[in-house]
Amino acid sequence: MQTLYFDNGSGTKLCGILKEQSKDKVVILCHGFSSSKDSSTYPRMQGMLAKRGISSFRFDFFGHGESEGKCEDITLSEGVRDLEAVIAFLESKGFSKIALFGNSFGGMIVLLVASRHPELKAVVGRAPVSSYIEKIVAQKSGEEIGEWKKKGYMHYLSSDGTMHKLNLTFLEDAEHWSVHDVAPKIKPPTLIIHGDKDDVVPVEQSIKSSGLIPDCRLKVIKGTGHAFEGHRQECLRMAIDFLDAHLHQ
Repeated sequence: MQTLYFDNGSGTKLCGILKEQSKDKVVILCHGFSSSKDSSTYPRMQGMLAKRGISSFRFDFFGHGESEGKCEDITLSEGVRDLEAVIAFLESKGFSKIALFGNSFGGMIVLLVASRHPELKAVVGRAPVSSYIEKIVAQKSGEEIGEWKKKGYMHYLSSDGTMHKLNLTFLEDAEHWSVHDVAPKIKPPTLIIHGDKDDVVPVEQSIKSSGLIPDCRLKVIKGTGHAFEGHRQECLRMAIDFLDAHLHQ
């Protein structure tokens, strides 16, 4: 295991952990909103990938975990810039077969970036957001959105019970990003996994995206929500099998 620091292209230092098993094959692991590379999913995935002879790199987005920046300043544009920097960083280390895994916010970022990188070997989105604007409009009242615009920020409660601040720049930036718009440009083989009881990111978003991505498999897990309660190991195995199959082609 190596803890590595690198520039995201705009002067911000990001932190990631590389578990090297292969000199050419690597999976980049992208966490969700207000989470981090150290959430239990990602070390576990690194161990599973290592058993398949695949290197992996879990990193913290801008403002998360050990990376620089304030979480309240995160945007989708920033997330895309961060992941682009990670790809370039790993290519500079000699990795030539790169695949992506992302959860929720990270899932949206990997899909957006995949539309720009046809050379990627595979992409997996677990409960990915496809449109934050659709999600926000569906889950917040006009009054709440108006208050967000008036104050310039909003507060939200994360899954671990921590209160966070999010600036208006997130909402303004999100208007320019939709997986639905770029889905036809996603050329790498893609797997989307989503629970049909997800009350954080509607499964309908993934159903729509999967139908627009040329080479996409959608797996809807019945009876589970955003955290894949009771199905976490099943989902990880499904993701690992998919990534393994395409990286070893």
